[in-house]
Amino acid sequence: MARSVTERWTKAQNHPAARLQSRLHVTSPADIEAAAQRLETHHGKLDLLVNNAGARFSAEPAELTAEHLRGAFETNLFGAAALTHRLPGCCAPRTRRTS
Repeated sequence: MARSVTERWTKAQNHPAARLQSRLHVTSPADIEAAAQRLETHHGKLDLLVNNAGARFSAEPAELTAEHLRGAFETNLFGAAALTHRLPGCCAPRTRRTS
């Protein structure tokens, strides 16, 4: 029986040689490139990416400006896309489940 994502994540957290934690700002191409280089140098491949970047608003909708929205889209959409675009070469090959 396949283990749950939570079980796999717990196992990965408890195995220091199998993980690389990297703080980066997803809107910074230099940060994305540095993280990818560290990944390639130290591990060669990526099995799991946890991207917890996100921008939110504390203002009422009527108070939001185009600048607020552009910043949110830069982080939540374009930043995540840039990170995902840079990492496929690092990703482990996917295996197809038959069951």
